[in-house]
Amino acid sequence: MTENKTVRQFFHNCYTIPETDVDKYREEQCKVLSKEVVTIVTDTKRTHTFVGIDGFFEALASWAGKFSCEGQAIYNYVEETPEHVMIRMDSVLRVQDPSRGEFISEADQHQWSQEFFLENGIITKYISTVSYQG
Repeated sequence: MTENKTVRQFFHNCYTIPETDVDKYREEQCKVLSKEVVTIVTDTKRTHTFVGIDGFFEALASWAGKFSCEGQAIYNYVEETPEHVMIRMDSVLRVQDPSRGEFISEADQHQWSQEFFLENGIITKYISTVSYQG
């Protein structure tokens, strides 16, 4: 499988830039995202679509309000080409659900994937999907 350097950099930015340095994180992610990036986030209840850099960061904030990783996530690269990357994530998630309240979803109790579409080494579409039993 060919390594996609753009997506690898995307995740490198996630794990090497402190959460408190929001401006640095945004600056570095903007280097790998198209200005018109389409972000589609499907959570347990609905699908949300965001457009542009600001939309990407709005989606990220929305996701973080519902889910957080408990410990280190494991990235399982299902497909990795210059134009498309599909990753299945294995992680324990802390979930904030309006009907169930806060609970822990073990890695085998949900499905989480991240998908990237790229043109000329830039992410043009990002799809994150989380579904869990219950």
